[in-house]
Amino acid sequence: MLKPRLEKYHRNIALFPIVGCIHLWVSDDPDRDWTTMLAPAMEYQINVYSRMGTDAGQPIPAATDPRTLPRQDILIGTPDTIIKRIQRLQTKVPLTELCFWSHPPGIPHEAIMAHLERIAIMPAIKNVAAAPAAD
Repeated sequence: MLKPRLEKYHRNIALFPIVGCIHLWVSDDPDRDWTTMLAPAMEYQINVYSRMGTDAGQPIPAATDPRTLPRQDILIGTPDTIIKRIQRLQTKVPLTELCFWSHPPGIPHEAIMAHLERIAIMPAIKNVAAAPAAD
């Protein structure tokens, strides 16, 4: 759908940036990190935004239960899993960049640094756009 519209207005799709804003977490133990850090961080963030976005005098929405958060919609996994998921995503949406929160609320600094180091040493992440989807 995007390509025909860009062509209609004489825009080069190769020069058109497509940025994906996602929740991304690279871990050696994604299940542990989801339960102990990410679900609580997302719960907190959602609840704060809910309160902030409620008009004065209106009831505050019920708090989010972290067990109901859609983990499948979040890029959380080992480096290999993340690369495969991004490659599959690339077949649907030709992303040129990924934007993600580097420090979700309440997560210890050491855990954040380990996560960012895992991203930094993922050489395949630089070539995700050129790589074929792998299953």
